[in-house]
Amino acid sequence: MCHVKLVQHKKEYIFQFEKEITQFPEVLECFHVAGDYDYILKICVRDIQEYREFMVSKLTNLQHIASTQSAFMIKEVKNSTVIEP
Repeated sequence: MCHVKLVQHKKEYIFQFEKEITQFPEVLECFHVAGDYDYILKICVRDIQEYREFMVSKLTNLQHIASTQSAFMIKEVKNSTVIEP
């Protein structure tokens, strides 16, 4: 997972980021969120070297990104799309 903060919340920055991020096959999911960061990305790569390459050559080359913070999955505890009453 990667948290992304934009430099400003300008409409044009948001639209540009969202358009560009959808072009990366490594990004499986992208959520515009409230809180300390503006977006949460679910990124799938083979290993840490591939993640570094993605960050250096793709993600951090996008305009208007102020900062990123990465978190790596240790174990999947639950993954469901079922909503139970």
